[in-house]
Amino acid sequence: MLGKSEAVAKDTTNVHHYVGQQIKKLREERGMSPLSFSGICGVNPVWLTQREAGAATCLFRIQQIAKGAGVEVEYFFPNAEIPDDYPDH
Repeated sequence: MLGKSEAVAKDTTNVHHYVGQQIKKLREERGMSPLSFSGICGVNPVWLTQREAGAATCLFRIQQIAKGAGVEVEYFFPNAEIPDDYPDH
């Protein structure tokens, strides 16, 4: 059985991995290379490929990618409930 801190770390890792998969899926749906997709999103291509591989990121960068790709942040969190008063919602 996992301790509380180990369980939180595992859940966080799973979230980062899932978000990375969603970023890659979005890029591939657009038929874009990491270089061209990172350009429209305003992020470094190396940073982008690291996130696609599951590296940690923050909500600010997820919002930046969503805006550049023309999708809502909810694209990356389809089952999350985001309050109506959340900024940029």
